[in-house]
Amino acid sequence: MKAIAAFLLVLCHLAISHAWECDEAPQLSGAQQIDAGLGKVVALAHNRTYLLVRTYWTYMSTTRFKHVSVGRTGVWACDSSNKVYKYIAGNFVRSTGLSMQQVDAGGDGQLVGISTTSSSYCVMSRTASLYSTPTSLTWRSLSRSLRYISCSPKNECWGVDRSHRVYFMRVNPTTCRASNWRQVTGQQMIMVEVGDDGSVFGINTRGQVYQRVGISYGSASSGSRWNFIPMCMKIRSLSYDLRTLWVVTKAGFILKCLQTPKHRDDMKAIAAFLLVLCHLAVSHAWSCDEGPQLYDAQQIDAGLGKVVVLARNISYCLIGSSWTPLSSIQFGHVSVGPAGIWASDTSNRVYKYIQGKFEQSSGLSMFQVDAGGSGQLVGADTASRPYCLTSSSVSLYSGSSSLSWTSLGGILRYISCSQKNGCWGISPTFSVFHTSNVDPTNCRNSGWRQVRGLNLKMIEVGNDGAVFGLGTDGRVYQRTGITYGRATSGRGWANIPMCMKIRSLSYNLGTLWVVTYSGLVLKCKR
Repeated sequence: MKAIAAFLLVLCHLAISHAWECDEAPQLSGAQQIDAGLGKVVALAHNRTYLLVRTYWTYMSTTRFKHVSVGRTGVWACDSSNKVYKYIAGNFVRSTGLSMQQVDAGGDGQLVGISTTSSSYCVMSRTASLYSTPTSLTWRSLSRSLRYISCSPKNECWGVDRSHRVYFMRVNPTTCRASNWRQVTGQQMIMVEVGDDGSVFGINTRGQVYQRVGISYGSASSGSRWNFIPMCMKIRSLSYDLRTLWVVTKAGFILKCLQTPKHRDDMKAIAAFLLVLCHLAVSHAWSCDEGPQLYDAQQIDAGLGKVVVLARNISYCLIGSSWTPLSSIQFGHVSVGPAGIWASDTSNRVYKYIQGKFEQSSGLSMFQVDAGGSGQLVGADTASRPYCLTSSSVSLYSGSSSLSWTSLGGILRYISCSQKNGCWGISPTFSVFHTSNVDPTNCRNSGWRQVRGLNLKMIEVGNDGAVFGLGTDGRVYQRTGITYGRATSGRGWANIPMCMKIRSLSYNLGTLWVVTYSGLVLKCKR
């Protein structure tokens, strides 16, 4: 499947990059569930309700809720005891009557919900809109056993039963009379959500996101098929409003996703076909989860089973599931590998980690260093000139003395080496270069050759020779056509879909570590 996956990943880049692009939304620690409607966004975190105001989440109530929804009916929620509330004049007012484990306010004025016995119910639009005091609500049965329900102002409702089957029907908001439920096949879902325009999105039992296609704006239709929307993490909740898809990851991270105009106007037919192929390749290629988190992570490096990271220019090492600070020195770059742990500070001075602390060297200043070769240390100075320190100099260095650097020739702003595949570098104009061999004992190399195809701002080589690059647009790529243990420049670049723009990456022992622009650490495996 490798050759097929490589080919499909190229096709995926054509379709996916023009389909949905996600960025980190305003963050809310421990986010659990999200809902959007009428331009408002509400969320639950640690069972507390919040409303998005500009770029901040505003606390709404001290009541502990399990589900919250916003729409034409207003803001409604059910608490941890399954009591139903409506948000009125700045406070949640509790109703009496049936208990609900989930409610949805997104219909054409009606309120729908799922009881504790998994029965579906509806409150008529007039009753829902006039409700203003803690009185009883009259719920009418929708005659279907479900675990989740969501409705649209276009009069259709979608639901998921306890066996994860999906259903569709139409409901009259003034009477709550429903048409017959029809099963929608193709995916097993844990939840579905319907937007104001009738767009339907779902999360399947594997935490993957799908959109229902074949639905025309304003028409009550069950559509024709499910289209996979690649996300770099497993998703636990989503909602859609005003062409924005809001998602919450399993670890509680909120993403805001937009569909690009090019896809909507020109790429629909191509993307529909390619996204099916993408699902075959991408879903079996790389899967990411949140790594142990570190506030404001900037740069990451992995080697010899160790992982180091910079956050607010402070260096940390991953020990167990926690990040342990290594030093209070302000660094600009840190690297770990066969050469040990090395770093350059914000003044471009070079340090080696020795017996529990960083020891500063004298000699040339380096903007970036890499410890991933066969014992040698390489670096790029402030004038974008690459240098090398022999393996013997590296191993014998014990602090305070001058380092004797050897020029590697060329002009490079970033460099990374491997025990198996020479060294790779990035020029100031973002061109990619490769040398098949750098002798660790004397730093002689076989000359730099340009590798065409992409402009990259950083490149990293794993211990097995695998090469990964980061585009100037924050997208991640892997070099194809590289055989384990052979020094080769490969054949092409394959996009690895990420649901966010990436600022740093590293690869070691089959794990791709990435840092997003807002400082989230992701751990990706094939």
